[in-house]
Amino acid sequence: MIKCIFVPAQPAMNPSFIYVSCADSRRIDVFSLNAENGELESIQQLTTQHAPLPMKLGTDRNMLYVGTRGENTIQSYAIAPASGKLTLSGESPLPGGPAYVSCDHARRVAFAASYADHKLSVHPLTAQDIADKACQCLEGLPRAHAALVDASNRWLLVPMLGADAIAIYRLDPESAALTPAEPPAH
Repeated sequence: MIKCIFVPAQPAMNPSFIYVSCADSRRIDVFSLNAENGELESIQQLTTQHAPLPMKLGTDRNMLYVGTRGENTIQSYAIAPASGKLTLSGESPLPGGPAYVSCDHARRVAFAASYADHKLSVHPLTAQDIADKACQCLEGLPRAHAALVDASNRWLLVPMLGADAIAIYRLDPESAALTPAEPPAH
């Protein structure tokens, strides 16, 4: 299985970078894309200890979060601004195999949805934007396959294929803890 993230060039930068997770070969490939001539160049083939799958670019584009299967971890990779190359900055265990990783817009917390294990874990981000060990684990989310923060950064939506429903959680602005949203009164 392969996942890909495209990071467009910033106004003062050229080229753009492309990150491709290659689970079977346990590798993350990094490419540069020259926007002027369309040339694609391989700049890094980073071998990983576990099978990398879902990836999420950090809010400031300085960190790439990668969920791995096998040992079930969330890895934090620092992105070199000029070259786009990755350096492993930290790794924390996940309570289940990740199908999706994401972050809130305020750079306080990362989330990992586990489809096979029916869970969602919440990971505080350190001052260096590294995902720490889970501070909260929500269970009983049948086939949770994403964790999406709304534009206001107050709500987390967790689609569940096994329940044909979307769980909605309030994201506490101070603690980053999740609490189930109250359904509207009819």
